[in-house]
Parts: sequence; C-alpha cells; structure tokens
Amino acid sequence: MTLSRTQSWLALVVALLALCSLNLVVRALVARRNAQLSIREVVYASPDGNDLHLELHLPPTAIRPPRVVMYIHGGGWKAGSYKEAAAFASMFTDQGLALASVEYRFTSVAPFPAQIHDCKAAVRYLRAHASDLGIDASRIGIFGGSAGGHLAALLGVSADVPLLEGTLGNSEQSSRVQAVVDWYGPTDLPHAMADLDSIKAPPEMKKAVEDLLVSLAGGPLESKQEQLRTASPIEYITRDDAPILIYHGTVDPIVPYCQSTRFLDALRAKGVPAELITMTGKGHEAFKGPELDRIPKYFRHHLQKN
Repeated sequence: MTLSRTQSWLALVVALLALCSLNLVVRALVARRNAQLSIREVVYASPDGNDLHLELHLPPTAIRPPRVVMYIHGGGWKAGSYKEAAAFASMFTDQGLALASVEYRFTSVAPFPAQIHDCKAAVRYLRAHASDLGIDASRIGIFGGSAGGHLAALLGVSADVPLLEGTLGNSEQSSRVQAVVDWYGPTDLPHAMADLDSIKAPPEMKKAVEDLLVSLAGGPLESKQEQLRTASPIEYITRDDAPILIYHGTVDPIVPYCQSTRFLDALRAKGVPAELITMTGKGHEAFKGPELDRIPKYFRHHLQKN
C-alpha cells in the first residue's frame, strides 16, 4: 500500500518524536560511567485488563531510601517506550536519586485523559508502595520530553484536579509532585495550530501535528476545543504548583518555542517558580552539553528538602 504524502509526514513526525524521546540524553551520556544499577520492574495499574509497567532504577549504594524522579517518555502520545530510561538512568542514580520510568496508554488505545490518569496513578503507586520499593516518595520530581514534557508539565500544575486523577488505585495517596523538568512539551493545545502558522510550518507538518492532536482529543479539533483546553497545562496554574524548569529550542518545527514562553509567563504571573532554558538554534531534538548537568542538580535541590 502506498502512503499518501500526509501519511508519510505523520509517520516522519511520529518517528522523530519517538527518536527524540529515545535519544533524549543518550548522546550526552556516552562518556558517562555505566554504574551497576539495581533495576526493578512492576505493574502499577491495569486499566481494562492491560498491564502498565514501571521500571525503577535505584542508586547502587544508598545510606537511606532515595527520593524519586519519574520519567515520562515522548512520542506524540502514540509511540516510545518506558524502557529507554535505562540509557540515562545513571545521570540520576549517580546523584543519589532513584529514577522511575512509566508506561502509559497510547492514543491508539484511549484518548485523553487516559494518559494523565496513568501518570497520576504511577505517582500514587510510588507513594503507596515506597517501603516495598526501597524509596522515599514523600517528594517526587517529574521529567519528560515532547509528549512526555506535556504530561510532566500537566502533573506539575494539576494536583487535586478531580477530572485528571482517574480511578486507577491508591486514591488515598496524593499525586502532587514537587519539581518538574519539561523538555519542549506542548502546554497550550487550543493554540497549537495557530502557533504552527506563526512559524510558517509546511502544510504537511501542520497536518501531521493536527492528526496527533485529533488522536489525543478523540475527534476533529473543531468539535474538541474543550477537550484540548482540558489537556492544556496552561489552564491549571495556581500559586502552589511545583517549580518548573523548561527547555525549548528556538527553531522547534513541531512544538513552537512560543508555547513555552507563554507557559513561562503564565507560571510567573501566578508566582510559580519557573525558568526557561532557551536552546538557541535547536529544534525538536535531543539536547546535549552542560545544560544537561543541571537537571539532576535541579531535582536534588528541590527533592532533598524536608
């Protein structure tokens, strides 16, 4: 079967999103020490009988249970794997932090809010089973890129929002998180297409992104604006939200840079500690360089507090 040009662009965008997710920090970590890690995999929820997994990487030596960073992979909400975290887990475990990488339902299985329901369930699971897992889940950080960045940002601003909690267990636990690192996640979905217009994105790229949003929203965008708002982190900001560190390239062709500048302004307007690391000349890609070293330090600063 011959793919149409639009289908080819969509396949390219999804592949790029998954590749960016898969290589999020791998290239920057090639020279890092490959420490002997303690790795454990568990099923944290089973919506409709489908097991969702969580892969936990623990520091090789720890005097006390480590605090946790939860990683959410990207891939347009329809691709990618929680297994990719093994490539860069030592960036966190070398700093005495545990890294929990989570699987979530793709849009081919269920539209939004299934994805955030899963991620919040994973946070609650970590807290409910902290003793068994050998971690301290009193303060949890979230790290994600692209679609994972969107879900990370949404976790950071939507504590105690009933619509986004879901019913996947451990309801006695809080899904509130204490720090977020968001790599170029879309945060204002109703304006995503207009933002692509503003950077003069090619029609094929716009159509490919639209198809991803249609899958997330569960229908044509014209009739799903409320669903897009419900999925937008920028809609939930309150003063007590988690601190957020954002990374975004200035020439991102899939999630325009202005998505993050608007999100930053909205966070600061509400008094939320937030910073945007501008990656000049960079696109929707795996960043590398000294900026990466700041990520585990950022989490250590916010998670080691009592």
